[in-house]
Amino acid sequence: MIEIDPAIDAYAEAHTSPPTPVLAALAEETTRDFPAHGMMVGTLEGRFLEMLVFALRPTLVLEIGTFTGYSSISMAAALPPDGRIITCDVDETSNAVARRHAADAGVADRIEFRLGPALDTIAALDGPFDFVFIDADKPNYRNYYEAVLPKLSTGGLIAADNTLWSGRVVSDDDDENTRAIKAFNDHVAADDRVVCVQLTVRDGVTLVQEVTCPADSEVGARRRSYRGSRVSVCRGGSRRRSWPSPSMPTSTSKSSPLPPTKGSACRPGSPKRPGERCSYETGCSPWPSGRRTRARLPRMSLTTHGRASPTRSLRPPILAPRERRLRRGRARRRGPR
Repeated sequence: MIEIDPAIDAYAEAHTSPPTPVLAALAEETTRDFPAHGMMVGTLEGRFLEMLVFALRPTLVLEIGTFTGYSSISMAAALPPDGRIITCDVDETSNAVARRHAADAGVADRIEFRLGPALDTIAALDGPFDFVFIDADKPNYRNYYEAVLPKLSTGGLIAADNTLWSGRVVSDDDDENTRAIKAFNDHVAADDRVVCVQLTVRDGVTLVQEVTCPADSEVGARRRSYRGSRVSVCRGGSRRRSWPSPSMPTSTSKSSPLPPTKGSACRPGSPKRPGERCSYETGCSPWPSGRRTRARLPRMSLTTHGRASPTRSLRPPILAPRERRLRRGRARRRGPR
């Protein structure tokens, strides 16, 4: 793990939700009984994985490297009702500890423990995997990556642990594990099939997502070229629009933007409210073929309690000329109030 200021580490843990009693007992047992207890993800990364799983709502999670089960138990707590985890390892001693604590945590029915080489386990699984966590022997990181990438679901995510390798990735260390981590990092960063981000959480976590659009499509080409997205915000009728964005169809020239789809332009009087995001959703094919628009939400008005209610717009209704004349006539006949 990267050496950081102990005071900063203590501050981060103090401002992170504490682990459950089962995870606290597991961490204590792992530290006491296993010399390689540094392989355990710990409180910060455990909560990080839990948050990722909660946000992704995966149906099938694959974990490569169980150890004593801290990470699998943390992720299992955030699974949706139909979600499950398949976790694989080769160590029977640590696997027995993981099974026991998973039962104590009440998540044993969500975790399937498999003993044996991970590559054999992956080959026997059909997938698709919504989330894959790689935290095993470093020389095989690239092999694990190549084995799970074809079985990743659309929108699925890969998280690879220890990708900063205690800071040795920027040093002159030349041991086998350091060379393997460096080669893996370079391979993922150069892989045009994916977009990735390397985080400095604990010992480094790299998040990888496959680009599912074909390479010859506009969306796929843009995402491979600059691998980023920006979404403009409509501010009270402005005409601002982000340029370019992988989620938005673009023309070949910045000076000739494509016309907006119905209900999605930031034009004065549009149903977009101030602060509401203005964007498009497209398929893999270039605009206008394959275009899909985001469903429009009901227009909102504020109640007396300050809550939003999808009743009627705060904006006065737009009336036809004849209706306006009739209303003015009725108002004149009523006279001044």
